[in-house]
Amino acid sequence: MLAAVACTACSASEPERAAEPTRPTADTEIANSVPSPIRDRGTLNVATDPNYPPMEFLDAAGDLTGAEIELVNAAADVMDLRSDYSIEAFSAVPSAVRTGQFDVGAASLTIRPDRALRNNAVVFAESGSQLIKSSDAQSPDPSSLCGLEVGALEGTFQIEQLLREANECRQQQLPQLKVVPFADLESATVSLSSGELGLLLTESIVSGDLLTDFPDLLTSVGSVRKTLPVAWLTAPDARKLTRTIKRALQRLIDSGYYQSVMQEYGITASSISRAEIIWAEDRQKSPNQRKGSG
Repeated sequence: MLAAVACTACSASEPERAAEPTRPTADTEIANSVPSPIRDRGTLNVATDPNYPPMEFLDAAGDLTGAEIELVNAAADVMDLRSDYSIEAFSAVPSAVRTGQFDVGAASLTIRPDRALRNNAVVFAESGSQLIKSSDAQSPDPSSLCGLEVGALEGTFQIEQLLREANECRQQQLPQLKVVPFADLESATVSLSSGELGLLLTESIVSGDLLTDFPDLLTSVGSVRKTLPVAWLTAPDARKLTRTIKRALQRLIDSGYYQSVMQEYGITASSISRAEIIWAEDRQKSPNQRKGSG
C-alpha cells in the first residue's frame, strides 16, 4: 500500500534563509510543453523514499522536506503543476516510474556508467563516496581498508564497493575488511558516533549534513571518491516530459534558486551548472538505479 504525501512547498519545515533568489513561478512556454494528460490533471506524481537526509526526509512534524524535494517542488511550479508525492521503497522507485505508476522518481538515484539505464534520467546533482569516522578514532589510510570494519547502507553502491575491496584484501592475503550493512542512515550514524562502528562509507551528498549535525562526533577521512550523476527518473517513453523537466530545472539554475537550495542544505559541492538528460536507450546492460556512488 502506498502512503500518499501531499507536499507543494513544505514551507513549514524549511530553515530560515538569508536574502536569496525568488523561487521561480510558472513559465508559460515550459508549462505548455507538459504532456496533455499531466497538464490536464495539474499534478506531477512523484515517487520518493524519505530516508536520505538532507535530500529527502520527514521532519519532526512528519512533513516531507529536503533539498531534492524543494527542487522538485520548484520545478513543478515552473511547469505550472503541483507536486504530489507517494512513498515507495527505494528499490521499487525505478520500476514504479518505468511502468507508469508515477511521472517522476526522486530518491537520490545515482547513475552509473557501467550499468544499463532503463529509465530516462534528468541529472540535477553529482555525488561521490566519502569515508567518515568518529572524531576520537584514529585516522586510517583511506587508500587501503584491509583490516578495518566499515559500514554502509544496504542496497547502495558503497556496499558493492566495500565487498569488492574486501575480496581484494583476501586475494592479496591481507587482513580482512569487515563490511557492516545498515538498514538506514540513522542507525549507521548512531553506531559510528558511539564507537561501535569504526568507519562509515556514505554518499558525499549526505556526508556534509552528517558532519554539520555532529561536528564534535564525526570527521571525514580522505577526499571524495569519483563523482557520478544524481538524477530524477522518468519512464523510457516519456521523452516529452523528460525534456520539459530538464528545461524547468535549467530555469531554476539560471535564476539562482537552485544554488540557494544547494547552499541551504550544505551540498554546494554536488551542484551542477547545466541540466542534462541521459536517455534510457543509451545504456544496454543490466538495471542501473542505485543509491550511492563510487
